[in-house]
Amino acid sequence: MCLSMEDTKTLAEILRNIAEIAALAIGGIWTYRRFIKKREPYPKAEIKHHISHVRLSKDKNLIHVKTTFNNKGEVLLSMRHCETRLQQITPLTKEMEDGLETNSLILRNQSEVEWPLLDTYETEWPKGQAELEPEESEYLHADFIIDARIEVVMAYSYIKNIYKENREIGWGCTTIYDIPKNARIEGAENGEEKETIAPKT
Repeated sequence: MCLSMEDTKTLAEILRNIAEIAALAIGGIWTYRRFIKKREPYPKAEIKHHISHVRLSKDKNLIHVKTTFNNKGEVLLSMRHCETRLQQITPLTKEMEDGLETNSLILRNQSEVEWPLLDTYETEWPKGQAELEPEESEYLHADFIIDARIEVVMAYSYIKNIYKENREIGWGCTTIYDIPKNARIEGAENGEEKETIAPKT
């Protein structure tokens, strides 16, 4: 079927109107999510540590790790799983001393030392129970009782990004804490989304 010149112009006008309506609709949805509902597709988080310790006895110290979660994005941040690990750096264990002598502390295809795991504190929340609106903060406290002979520990906290369920990805924070000096060195990965690998057991 051949269209007349007038029919062709009419069809072109209709298609142009449809395209303009679609563009306005898409723009309206984006504006609503971005400026009215204040929602972006994915959340952004920032994690920070505050570490302190108390001498409990001649043989034991209490390490207290306060982890602060800040919702730095414009999307509701739902938390379902969080964990804080405490690892021993010094004094070096016999295995770590051997690795130091053989220059094998950092395993092949890894960028960090697998320090001995002292303990792990994990928290699970039911769906919808732990949610942070943009700019809101939440605090999680974890106590670890360790041998008083341990001098330097490393705390690592991680919160899973539930919006990417098919990948073990989320936000992490690493802090090295020198117990005798009561000093901490914060890691540079705060708020950066990264994949995580569970420590060896």
